[in-house]
Amino acid sequence: MLLTDLPFDVLEFQIYYYLDGYDIWQLSRVNRLFRERLQPFIKLLGATKKHPSEIWPTMQLEGLEETQKFRQLNMQQWKVKFPSIIIDSNSFLRLHNRLPKSSALSLHVSNFSKFIMRKNRLNCSVKNVTCIDIDRMGNHDNLSFDILKEMKLNEVRLGESHRNSFEKIVKILPALHITKLSLSMSITSLSHAKLLFQEVCKMPVTFLALCMMALTDECTPFLAEMLPKSSITELLILYTQIGKTGLDRIAHVLPKTKLKALRFENANPESDLYLELFKILPQTQITKLWCDNLSSEQVQNAIIDNLAKSKVTNAHLFIEPRNLERFIRQRKLVKFKNSCPIEDEGCEILSRNSIFLPNELDVSDCEITNSGISTLLDGMVKSDIKLLVLDGNCFDENGLEIVKKKLKYTPLERLSLGNTHLGYTISEKMLTKFLDGLESNLKAIQINNVVQAQMQIVKGVVVQYYADPAIMSILGFEEAHQGLEGVSMDETLEGLDEFEEGDFATDEEESNESDFVHEESESESEDSMDEEEQARIQDSD
Repeated sequence: MLLTDLPFDVLEFQIYYYLDGYDIWQLSRVNRLFRERLQPFIKLLGATKKHPSEIWPTMQLEGLEETQKFRQLNMQQWKVKFPSIIIDSNSFLRLHNRLPKSSALSLHVSNFSKFIMRKNRLNCSVKNVTCIDIDRMGNHDNLSFDILKEMKLNEVRLGESHRNSFEKIVKILPALHITKLSLSMSITSLSHAKLLFQEVCKMPVTFLALCMMALTDECTPFLAEMLPKSSITELLILYTQIGKTGLDRIAHVLPKTKLKALRFENANPESDLYLELFKILPQTQITKLWCDNLSSEQVQNAIIDNLAKSKVTNAHLFIEPRNLERFIRQRKLVKFKNSCPIEDEGCEILSRNSIFLPNELDVSDCEITNSGISTLLDGMVKSDIKLLVLDGNCFDENGLEIVKKKLKYTPLERLSLGNTHLGYTISEKMLTKFLDGLESNLKAIQINNVVQAQMQIVKGVVVQYYADPAIMSILGFEEAHQGLEGVSMDETLEGLDEFEEGDFATDEEESNESDFVHEESESESEDSMDEEEQARIQDSD
């Protein structure tokens, strides 16, 4: 039995995470498999009958340049192509001429100045880069960013930058035609803030993330002036130090903007500074709202009073149990995540008001026990809910049995049970018991922290109890970080021996050890020549 013969439309080892805080996406963590057993995994890719975007939407290659077998890869000869690849600059410099030409590349650069100095090593692969994440620019006054223009960039992420490079990189941004810009740097002067927001107005940016510790009231006039003039539809502000004056200034221009999504994170939980923001919410076009830790009673009342009048359908908020019923009845959201630990008391409230529940409910990390799970599922019989996220709660094996008994009475199609008290104690026997005779409408289930039983479940239990492909289309097991080295791929890949070694071997893989010793020494010599290269660049400039 091959993995690819299992009756699932999508079978992957995946990790669920929030992208920009709004939607759940899937990222396949194949890098750990590459480290230990590269060739069997390539065999698995060759055996895959599905389109790779269905199986592994993203391949992550960061930090693998130290693996000798990995350096032998010539991915241009692979039978299976990845639509998107995440790669760090060291691996990119080493593998740029062996990467699939059709794949979009997300490139993480930890030292941009060194990357620029070595650009003579790069070929047309650089043109496939659609996203670049830069940690450190370097402080070279003569540093040129023209290489960015050669990339098909639609997203740029900037980390801590030397102030001497800031003006150069900001001024070149409008020429890149990017739609996403994320800044996690400190703006140390008003002139830099003014320059940044002036240039953003010239760009087709629809997503702007500001992770600036130094974003203060003094910077908000430039932000407030820029927002109505720009194309920004999503604004994310993290770790803000903006006071009431600045927040009010931003709130008053929101009705004039194109914003559809607004997120404030890591604000002062007890702060009443956001009152004006929620009062003006009904006048805006915002449909997604994220203010996950505002626990002030005044703020919660303002949220409840104004959210029903607004266009918000997707909310991530902090709603305490005493306000939960009034909140749920005010507005039937499509998606709702509650950051407040509502415990079993909150489950009773949600169950009583199940007809008002959103289509997607996330109550992860809410300290819910077996009793709360039972109560919540009882109420869902009368609801239209399709997705329930229970990650990080306090139920155990008995709670898993409760879920099994009650699922068939609910309309749930997707369920996530990640990082619960089941944790690393989950076993093949436990999951066999859960899957045996399970009746439900589920099309997708996510079970995290599977370690020792991981491969056996995929190989045996799933095949035994889910022979009907109409029952479930997605089965996800997140790779746990502990004990993963003890998990063997050999049994899982049993049956792949009929594939010829030559079908997947490449010229690069047949190269001997001395080739890579030479490559390493070449890399070291290039490191030692950085200063000379820099001097030549200065002369040419």
